[in-house]
Amino acid sequence: MSEEKLYDLEAEDYPNEKVGTTFLIVQVFRCPVCLSRTNRMETRGGHYHQRKPYPVCPHREEDWHALLRAKLQKQSPAHPASYQAELASEIETLRQNTVDQLIGKPDLSTEEPFPATSLNIKDPKYD
Repeated sequence: MSEEKLYDLEAEDYPNEKVGTTFLIVQVFRCPVCLSRTNRMETRGGHYHQRKPYPVCPHREEDWHALLRAKLQKQSPAHPASYQAELASEIETLRQNTVDQLIGKPDLSTEEPFPATSLNIKDPKYD
């Protein structure tokens, strides 16, 4: 069984032929929703020169991930402290479902958060 090729985003030498192409990279990204780490990317965008790679959370299709995202969006200092504590507890419980998806031998020292435009979530614990 051969290992999949890991591309280097900084070298800009990765598959970009069509939208929806998935590939693995050397760098590691962390999902701001569930905090799982991944090195899987997906090409998004329109015309060839507008296509950009975005990290793919391994849990993005799961129901608990959508629920977690909704709870993160509800976080606000305007809520009473008891509600904030309950919400924080629910978020931590849901994050226990998290499993990293690191394939090949990515460079863990390159870990960074997903681009802000990909999820639009602000988690004070993560920032």
